[in-house]
Amino acid sequence: MSLDKWLLSFRDTIEIRDQQTQMAKSLFELTKEFGFEYLYEKNKNISWSLAWSWACFSFQINKLEMIENFIYAWTANQLSAAIRLIPMGSIKAQTIQLELLDLISEVSQEIVDSNINDLYVGNISLSMAQQNHNDLYTKLFRN
Repeated sequence: MSLDKWLLSFRDTIEIRDQQTQMAKSLFELTKEFGFEYLYEKNKNISWSLAWSWACFSFQINKLEMIENFIYAWTANQLSAAIRLIPMGSIKAQTIQLELLDLISEVSQEIVDSNINDLYVGNISLSMAQQNHNDLYTKLFRN
């Protein structure tokens, strides 16, 4: 769980941390519906990343596929937001997603081959954008 707390600590705003823990709780509920052990403890702040890992473990998805699917889902979410924010149609977004498949596979393999201590999850630009969240008219994540 210490890695999970470390990941949550990189979420720079309460809204992002709340979003992460709510998504985790929902995913734990979903895995429970499929008959897997209920890992989530009430009043515990567990990250989406841990919940994703638990779901993959429950469904016997190997590490490489888990990472590939996580990155694929993340890019799909970013492209979904881009469709709403910039003049880009859904076909263009799907084309970009398709073009990213080889890169996603390559990066996923690099992650699998890496030492956990060599990985970094910070993003200064994201942190700065999160700080302006309360001033936004359109909010793309939970508040």
